[in-house]
Amino acid sequence: MPYQNIPDDVDGTAQDETLNIPQYLKEALDQQKERPTTDGKRDFRAFRVDSKQSWEEVAGEGTLAQKVANLVKASILLPRQRFQLPLATAYLLLPSAICNRVPILFSQGGSGSGKSTLGFLSCAIHAQASISSGSTFASIRNIISTARRWDLTLDVDYSGNEKNTALVWEDIKPEDISGADNHIFSLLKNGCERTGTITVAEIGGTNLVFKIFSPKLISSIHPIYARIEFNELVRRMLVIQHKPANKWMAEDFDDDNRNSSPDDLVDLADIEWDGLRREFRDYWEDEENLQRWVETSQSLSKVRNHGMSAPLYKMSRDLICCGVVTGVWTSKAEAIRHLADYWNWHRDNVESQSTATQKALKRFIEGKTAQTVETNRALVGTAAEWMMKPLEIDPSELKQHCEALFKQGELDTNVGVNDVNRAMNHLGWVLKPNSDHRNTWQLANG
Repeated sequence: MPYQNIPDDVDGTAQDETLNIPQYLKEALDQQKERPTTDGKRDFRAFRVDSKQSWEEVAGEGTLAQKVANLVKASILLPRQRFQLPLATAYLLLPSAICNRVPILFSQGGSGSGKSTLGFLSCAIHAQASISSGSTFASIRNIISTARRWDLTLDVDYSGNEKNTALVWEDIKPEDISGADNHIFSLLKNGCERTGTITVAEIGGTNLVFKIFSPKLISSIHPIYARIEFNELVRRMLVIQHKPANKWMAEDFDDDNRNSSPDDLVDLADIEWDGLRREFRDYWEDEENLQRWVETSQSLSKVRNHGMSAPLYKMSRDLICCGVVTGVWTSKAEAIRHLADYWNWHRDNVESQSTATQKALKRFIEGKTAQTVETNRALVGTAAEWMMKPLEIDPSELKQHCEALFKQGELDTNVGVNDVNRAMNHLGWVLKPNSDHRNTWQLANG
């Protein structure tokens, strides 16, 4: 007979004889009544939860969007907060199950800048764990596949089987994306589209197709957008910049963050998140909210004067829709204007970094070869034509020049050998032995 089915008043009275309870069992039952749980162990989790601050206390009253925005503001100091906070809030609220196309949110900043905070909040919203640098393609694709489905025995497209999710990848390094496991680059690039898949060949000749779509929040100390080989990812990145407060410049302050202090921030690890996932889920299961999504999405598909290139507007549309439906922005016009302003900033401050190396090298090449070109031109068609010099550049000089540009602040990242090689190849130069058997940079068609 299970313990819980024995009357609570069994305590050694005459009922002992009636129920014929052995003495050893009676003692066990008496001891169990003094414990808080049926398995005979104290529930320490209850004490741990009670010792934390509730997320609702930190978030305050308001809509779900207002609460999430308040959580961001309470846990991180965002430079240019008025510009970056709406973008981050709308992204955190994305309902992936009804999205078709979303950018990658890339939080970039140095140590102590709070770059992991948005990922932490996403994990709290979806009750999921993050992954860290060094994760393999196989593990990432499996995490996405598992997180998107309620029933793992059914395909994600099976009716009612898809759930809202997001992948959070912390502290990534460039080699995580560009290493031998190059499927990760394709996963990030193609995973912005609902139709994105990756096909992997298995032993025996069979092919496995993986659906890899989901919002992805990645963080790093490395300005990955400055790497030439990641140009295709840069166009799909919503970059949120982070800085320690003591390194802010004048343009980082606005009326929304001017009076904020690092001493006022809460530690997200000290917050109890019970109920946040449920509130997020209930919001996106509400029929009225879903209908507003459909109507807003249809309306946005007809907008032509949006101030963005067609690919960027398509990449932004679900994010705009989410922000409008949840109230991050008060109107479609305001949301579209905000995203147009963002992509203009992105072009001038993010995309430009990925071409800065090429521009710097091009200027150096022009300066180093100008005299040789002029001399050769003068010798063409003369008896001294044999004296023409080949166009070549010493690799060590090129390296020293890039290091000097980094120290002078003309390059945001210290350019490595691989970066130089890729940039020079792109400009039409190859590294090969010269007449003295030394490796120098020479024109590929020279």
